Amino acid sequence: MKFIKLFVIGFALAGLFHLFQIMSCDSGDPVSLGNNPSGLNVDMAKVNEAAAKVETAFNSGNPDNVKSLLTKEALENNPNLATDLTADRMKSFASDFSKRSLSYASELFIEYKFPFQGTVYTVHLAMQRDGSYKLCKF
Repeated sequence: MKFIKLFVIGFALAGLFHLFQIMSCDSGDPVSLGNNPSGLNVDMAKVNEAAAKVETAFNSGNPDNVKSLLTKEALENNPNLATDLTADRMKSFASDFSKRSLSYASELFIEYKFPFQGTVYTVHLAMQRDGSYKLCKF
């Protein structure tokens, strides 16, 4: 009986904790850097240029073009990239990526989201030492 009482109390406490915890959900609104009070130093021209390069690389249907835009770590984590990316899938990805919206931006990291094959997909770009952005997750 003591075990059941402790179980019910624990379950109730977990429920209360879940009910009252503060959550910050993404509203889904696109990010605007125009009136940013935190003063982020994001060069949107470079960000937009990098996103356009990603779209062009996928639209080419050539996995080598995508490889040239990946960070060193992304290349190491995707050794089978050339066999995984078919021309049709790449062009479909590029078509959907053209509908992208900026989801998150900081001085070192950019995230785009877009609809892809019935779900919301994200692409992450990371700033490199030379100030350019490279693809780190897609």
